Amino acid sequence: LLIAFIDTNPLIPEFYKNSEYGPHVTGQQPEMQLSWLDDLLSTSDAQWKIVVGHHPIYTAGPRTENYDTLAVRKVLEPLLEKHKIPLYLSGHEHSLQHLRAEGKTTHQFISGSGSETTSVKSEIPYSRFQASSYGFMYFSFRKDDFRVQCVGHEGQIVYSTSITM
Repeated sequence: LLIAFIDTNPLIPEFYKNSEYGPHVTGQQPEMQLSWLDDLLSTSDAQWKIVVGHHPIYTAGPRTENYDTLAVRKVLEPLLEKHKIPLYLSGHEHSLQHLRAEGKTTHQFISGSGSETTSVKSEIPYSRFQASSYGFMYFSFRKDDFRVQCVGHEGQIVYSTSITM
C-alpha cells in the first residue's frame, strides 16, 4: 500500500497573487512536487496507490466550478489517470462525497465534515454519493478491492461501497 500526501496549495496559480496565501506558496516549486509524484507512482510496485491532497479535483459542494477546484483538476487529474490511480482523498469541502467522472479511473472521496457542514448539489452527474452531514470515512483494502464506509456523527453508516480493481 502506497499513500502519497501532496500539498495542493502551490498547484493553484491564483494563490501566488493572494495576499493571504501568497506568502505561503511563494518559493514553492509545484513542478518539482508533480515530478516527484510522477516518479513515485512510476517506480512503486505497491498493489494499491493512493494520493491524498487538501483540494478536490471534483466536488458536488459549493466549489464545483471554483478556481481552486479547476486548477487542481487541471494539473493533478492527468497524473492520476496516467498512473491509473484508483483513489484520491481530499477535504476542503465540508461534506461527505464519493465522486467519479465519466470515463475516468480515479474515485475521489471527500471527507471534510468534522468541524462544520456545507451544502451539496444533487444534480452533479459524476457524484455517486453526497451528504451535507457530519461524519468520517472508513477504508479497508483487500487484494482486488477496497471498501469505503461513510459513518455519520451518531455512528450510523450513511453510505457504503466496494470498488473492484
